[in-house]
Amino acid sequence: MSEGQTAAVEPATQVTPDAIMQLGLAFWGSKTLLSAVEVGVFSELADAGALDGEVLRKRLSLHPRSASDFFDALVALGMLERDEGRYANTPATELFLDRGKPSYPISRAELADMHGNDERISVRRLEEGTDMLTRVLRAVAAR
Repeated sequence: MSEGQTAAVEPATQVTPDAIMQLGLAFWGSKTLLSAVEVGVFSELADAGALDGEVLRKRLSLHPRSASDFFDALVALGMLERDEGRYANTPATELFLDRGKPSYPISRAELADMHGNDERISVRRLEEGTDMLTRVLRAVAAR
């Protein structure tokens, strides 16, 4: 390839893998949300109102190691609000992700189908507080 041909092939702007990585990791956010629905984060907050992270962790029987990263990932995703260490539903999660409301759009069977078999963010791992889960949740929160 001649020098002129090479210049024509090179893009004018720098090429990065950002769009590829964003798409490739997009499921982490959805898995975090679906895990929160499965363990009842939004229903618990709808019933109790804003809760301290430790109180919410205990009510959901989550491992101390993963709970705060899990809740903070939900804040970063815009699914929870946090004020002075207390977590609360957003207006949308209060309305649509509380199992006790008629506006709740997800059946248990649908949730199981959507959640799939990916074990990186799972209820079991939230209860156990594994290292891998903590790394994944921190990556989600950092995006």
